[in-house]
Amino acid sequence: MKNVEDLTQMSHDELMNEQKNRKTSFTAIAVIMVAMIGVSVMNFFAGNSFIFSIFPLFFLPVMMKNQRAYAEVKKEIEMRENKGEIDVSEKVI
Repeated sequence: MKNVEDLTQMSHDELMNEQKNRKTSFTAIAVIMVAMIGVSVMNFFAGNSFIFSIFPLFFLPVMMKNQRAYAEVKKEIEMRENKGEIDVSEKVI
C-alpha cells in the first residue's frame, strides 16, 4: 500500500483506482473475518479447540490497517474536492 505522501502525488484517476482497490481489499478481509468468527463461535459451543476460538483476533490488526488505508484515500479525495481541484461530477462510485 502506498504512503500518504504518495497519495498527494497521485492523479484523480489513480486515487479513484486506489480507493477501489483498498475498498475491495477491506471488504474481502471483512468477509473472511466474519466467516472465521462464525467458525470460532461454532467451535466454542461444540467444545472444540480453544485456539480456533481466538484465531480471528490475530487478524483484527490486519483488518484495522486496511480500513485506515481506505480512509486515507477517501480523505485525500474529499480534501481535493473541497479545495476545488476535482470536479465533483467526475466522481466515480
